[in-house]
Amino acid sequence: MDKIETWEYSLRKFIDIATRWSTHSIKLQTYPPNSPFSSIFWPFVKDARAGFEGFKSELRDQFLQVPDPNRLETDIKDRFLTMTGHYLGWYNGHKSEIEAEGFGDHDPYAAMMSVVQSTREQIFVWFPETEGHDTRAASKATTYNDLFSAFKDPEKYQRIMNLLVTKGICSPGNPCHHWGDIKGRFVDFLKTLHIRGYLRRNLNPEEMIAIAEKFGLGTVSRSTLRSKPLETSFPFIPLSSTL
Repeated sequence: MDKIETWEYSLRKFIDIATRWSTHSIKLQTYPPNSPFSSIFWPFVKDARAGFEGFKSELRDQFLQVPDPNRLETDIKDRFLTMTGHYLGWYNGHKSEIEAEGFGDHDPYAAMMSVVQSTREQIFVWFPETEGHDTRAASKATTYNDLFSAFKDPEKYQRIMNLLVTKGICSPGNPCHHWGDIKGRFVDFLKTLHIRGYLRRNLNPEEMIAIAEKFGLGTVSRSTLRSKPLETSFPFIPLSSTL
């Protein structure tokens, strides 16, 4: 299993036990030596943060490597959002019951709630929710064959192009012919724009190929789209919210 599967399995197992067993029966469980949590929850709680961090790094790596992030989005959201949403609803509905058991600072439900929320937040870092509609449905409705159309804000598109000119990647009034043969760097550029909040949604392979051609790169191969981009290409591109 990869780290995403490992984390999914651990969360599913914990949530199943947490939502089926009464909070009182959990309180009456034996406690391992030097453990503030009951024996049934201690394995989950003690490894939770490490499990989440593994999920976080694996999700980032897969996003940067897959040729079509929209498929990954569907898979990850289907596997995690319903499951974690079920736990959020259960936890909020049983809060008073949990507090009545007197877990205090060693509340396993609250400890796991923290990583459940972190998991959801991390998913939305890579696959943001769009107000009022499903991003997956929207991706089928609109095709972006040029970068300008894919930008949420036309003014920020121009500011990013100006940044590329400043860094010597583009020339003024020229559609950026200075990428050289490093087509993977251009793929990295497109994914960086999405990660940092500039694009309306993830771009699919056909869109990235079309946009690359308009930037004078010729045809970008599928293998290039699948390769892991360079790590240090665009540190100068800020978060969209700060520009």
